[in-house]
Amino acid sequence: MSMAVQVAEARAGHRSFLTVALCCLAAVCEGFDLQAPGVTAPALRGVFSMTPSQTGYFLSMSTFGMMLGALIGGRLSDRIGRKWVLTGSVATFGLFSLATAFSTTTELLYWTRFATGLGLGAALPNLVALSVESVPPERRSTAVGIMLAGPPIGGALASLVAALAATPEQWTWVYYAGGFVPLAFVVPLLAMFLPRDRVMAQSASLPIDPTSGTIQTLFGDGRAMRTLAVWLGLFSILLVLFVLLGWLPTLMVDKGLARSEASLVQMVFNLSAIPGSILSGMALDFALRRRMHAALVSAFVAALGAIVLLAYGPVSAGVMLVAAACAGVSVIGAQTIIYALAPRCYSQSGRGTGMGFGVAIGRFGSAGGPLFTGYLVALGLSSAQVLMTLLPIGALAGAAALFIAVSLHSADPEARAS
Repeated sequence: MSMAVQVAEARAGHRSFLTVALCCLAAVCEGFDLQAPGVTAPALRGVFSMTPSQTGYFLSMSTFGMMLGALIGGRLSDRIGRKWVLTGSVATFGLFSLATAFSTTTELLYWTRFATGLGLGAALPNLVALSVESVPPERRSTAVGIMLAGPPIGGALASLVAALAATPEQWTWVYYAGGFVPLAFVVPLLAMFLPRDRVMAQSASLPIDPTSGTIQTLFGDGRAMRTLAVWLGLFSILLVLFVLLGWLPTLMVDKGLARSEASLVQMVFNLSAIPGSILSGMALDFALRRRMHAALVSAFVAALGAIVLLAYGPVSAGVMLVAAACAGVSVIGAQTIIYALAPRCYSQSGRGTGMGFGVAIGRFGSAGGPLFTGYLVALGLSSAQVLMTLLPIGALAGAAALFIAVSLHSADPEARAS
């Protein structure tokens, strides 16, 4: 190998590392702002005299914004490039996080959180697409796994800041941090150091009717079943994940644990998501080259087994901590697998659109899961029964992931590497 080739490969490797690192940093900020409403809600209920229904709206508005933001951000990135759409998205959610701190009415809280959600939603499909496109095909799942480790890190930091400042007098500091860091540090870093992506504006060659281009991207050239599998997989796995994120402490208390023990179980679940995301990405890269079917089935079986252990394991803090760690690694790992497989279903020119729709559909699961669980709890189901309802939903996610992987494996190699 010549010296010139070695230098070129080294530069490409540095660019890949830089892109994935910047995407992970942006994802940390995204995770912080996603967690901010949950950790400040107890203080805000007193400050704004919010009823339970008003609190529910406040917690849901960013999710509604994310659905719309994902569609807009994904489609826009295919037309003008991922770098500037991602930079603008991070600036948007940083700006409106700051605006949240200046809200004086519940209505302003709602709309600032909705606008924050627009930025959060637009960022995620670009983060996935950039992570995939910046590395060689054999490392794409690992790159997505590293990037998806960012949100739980951000969520943990939000909880830490809230422990120090989420009081009726100081709650605004959570949103100051959630806005200042992206605007002052992350946006300039993205603008200066994120390499220009290869997606170029194609307004001259795209159809005048953008809907027809979207339909072709999602369902044309034999992609219909893969797209539906992506939607089903993301909807199902995010439903399972957000039930555990939102209801696990309550279900553990109902099971018989003390509140302090239940909070510790939730913390372990969240922290185990970090290694779970990275390890599952690495494992998927290995599996796609070798024993794909067995590896995918094993990953989702592990997730379902961890849920069963949470449901029927002995009422012991030690056992539940182990179960929570297993669930965090495996459920987050299952999410990472689907997010890593999904971009491979689309060509580079339509990847933002494909991921945007996938993220938006997945958010219906993340919003609907906790609501559905609340209905089941209101009916009087035990914690074990509630957790067991997640098994068929998780199995659907596994079946969708396996279908995507098998269909990609049987496709033309050039299509898999696109």
